[in-house]
This record gives sequence, structure tokens and C-alpha cells, in this order.
Amino acid sequence: MLKEARTRWSYAYLRRFHRHAKHTLAPTESQKNKLLEAIVCGVPIAAYPVTGPIDVVRNGVTGILDKDLKKAALAALELDPEACIDCAKNYSWQACAEAFLNYLAHIPEETGIVNHAA
Repeated sequence: MLKEARTRWSYAYLRRFHRHAKHTLAPTESQKNKLLEAIVCGVPIAAYPVTGPIDVVRNGVTGILDKDLKKAALAALELDPEACIDCAKNYSWQACAEAFLNYLAHIPEETGIVNHAA
């Protein structure tokens, strides 16, 4: 019960925090989870094209990746927050499970790794 209350509080806090943001700057390699939290809340990312942002940001949709961070920040202001939220759905547990099952389906049965009959 306490863990559930803490989780709800933290998500409510995140939504309230991100609601006032125009975009999120990621000037260095950032943790992907932090970037995804912003995207889920409809906040585009402005970042350098480096590990972290390059793995999460759909350039021109959920953020702008550019070697010029000022240019990226200004361009990110023009992005649609709803597009960020729509793209974030690709990172749900459901989407993750479907991708994993799809991956398993392509492993040849002869390897013995996967029992396709099960």
C-alpha cells in the first residue's frame, strides 16, 4: 500500500513538473528513463546526438538532436506535445512484451532455445 502511494505521488509530481516545461534540455549523455519521462508527459527533448538521446528521441517528432544545442532547443519549441505522447506508447510494457515475443518467434526451432510448439 505504501509503495503504491509513493508511486502514485511520484508520477503525479512528474506530470505536474513536466506540465510547465516547454522542452527538456539534455546537454550530455542522459539516462534514457529521464528522457522517456519527459516524452510521456508531452515534453520534447533538445539534445546533442549522443548515446542516450540518440537511442530514445525520434528526431523531429519527440525532440531535436543537433550539435548546436541552442538550435535544437529553439526547434524543439515548435514540436507537437501530442506527438511525443503518441510515440511514448511504443515504450509500454505491452509493446515491450510484443517485441520480445516477435523476437523469439524468429529464432529457429532447431536451436532448442525456443519451443515453438508450446
